[in-house]
Amino acid sequence: MPGMLTIKGPQTNQDMGHHPHRNAVSRLSTAASGELRMQLHHHLASPIEDTLRKALRLVDDETGVIKILHEAPCAPDSPRIFGCGALSSDYSRFGFPSESPISGSTSLVRDQALVGAIGEAVERYSAAYVPYDEVIYRPISAVSATAVSPWSLSLYDEVQLARAGFGYCALRPDDTIGWVMGFSLTRKQPILVPAFAVYQPYISRAGEMPVVQQITTGLACGNTAEEAILSAICEVVERDAAMLMWLQSRRPPKTVIESRTPKVVRETLARFGPIEGHVTLLDVTTDLAIPAYIAVSDVPMAGKPGATFSSCANLVASRAAVGALTELAQCLLWVNSLVDKGTHLPNPSLEDIAQIEEHVLWPLLPENRQAFEFVLSSSCETEIPQDHDWPTDILDSITHCVERIARAGLEVVVVDVTSPDIRECGLHVFRAIIPGAQPLYFGSGLHRISVRATSAEYADRASKQINLHPHPFP
Repeated sequence: MPGMLTIKGPQTNQDMGHHPHRNAVSRLSTAASGELRMQLHHHLASPIEDTLRKALRLVDDETGVIKILHEAPCAPDSPRIFGCGALSSDYSRFGFPSESPISGSTSLVRDQALVGAIGEAVERYSAAYVPYDEVIYRPISAVSATAVSPWSLSLYDEVQLARAGFGYCALRPDDTIGWVMGFSLTRKQPILVPAFAVYQPYISRAGEMPVVQQITTGLACGNTAEEAILSAICEVVERDAAMLMWLQSRRPPKTVIESRTPKVVRETLARFGPIEGHVTLLDVTTDLAIPAYIAVSDVPMAGKPGATFSSCANLVASRAAVGALTELAQCLLWVNSLVDKGTHLPNPSLEDIAQIEEHVLWPLLPENRQAFEFVLSSSCETEIPQDHDWPTDILDSITHCVERIARAGLEVVVVDVTSPDIRECGLHVFRAIIPGAQPLYFGSGLHRISVRATSAEYADRASKQINLHPHPFP
């Protein structure tokens, strides 16, 4: 059918549980043949005004998913980039597990910063809604032919799992775990996905033990399902690229900013004002062939010569570069606030790293600089390509991403995690999963090393050893 991606596969209630596709009611329909179809439509990017109109319905200091939106003030020496923070309500009171109540976003456009902050809060809220009557419980071995392998997601090694007090358990083929219905955009068919990799936090009602650290990688909110899916895929690619760079001690090429650099990149970098010369943009694109960049600021903070890192991936290189730079602006705001509050700057050589902010703060200590110097040590330079002939259609962009990832031997799976109230507002939340991609993780000793990290060889590696020093990414 023109304008629609159809994912087919015969399903029965007996196979998939009592409500086989209720959580995807807006995307999944049953044809007369009994096949399940996932419908994704062609369209251009949504007007920001449309998304903002929907998103603001969720903001209310008494009844909103979000209580307060706060626009970050721009200090004279900070990047001239709009920042917005969102304070979420305490939704644990009505049964949703509540994690960090603070989310935020930055953008070149004020309304986009507002939408981004709301979207980040909404994706966390929606992912905490677990439709337990749709979770089915089966032994791993019983569904392995039609399911994402849980071992492709956990990735802990035997030494870690044997460590006393490690906190996560090894899975065995005969273990029964919760599964939810997902959709392989690569194979164009339904696929079962471990619930622990979809919802966050996922608290099993069947006595499952924790098997992996749960983080938000691959969660995205969008004005349409297609926009949410595209953003979710790009985030998985971004974190795969950033972590491969770190784990393999890659020395990525520096991007040259010159007259033929896309105008939007030059203008974004110029907004860093007096600290522009302290910002380096690195090309960390991998074999997935989706542009990925890391932005690094080595501007001194509190008189200390440290560094702050950020990353972004996008099918369009200039958007990936701008995304890394605007994310860097957000990280600088956060890091400055932590430093101003007197937050302890950890030294991973002397103490364990446990919190996300500790990953971001350790590079500020001068004595830690040698741990990340390799990132900035390359003498190679590269250019950001001009944006020619890239699709403006969102579904076409998804298809391009899926095809490129498939050429690297990986599969893209998505799960609709939109909670009923968010769906009623017209927004969509999806989790994208790429089994085998290198995940982001937090905490000393909690590394998850993919086959990609141990087998994909890049010529710019500073060392052949896997770099287990805590990474610097938020």
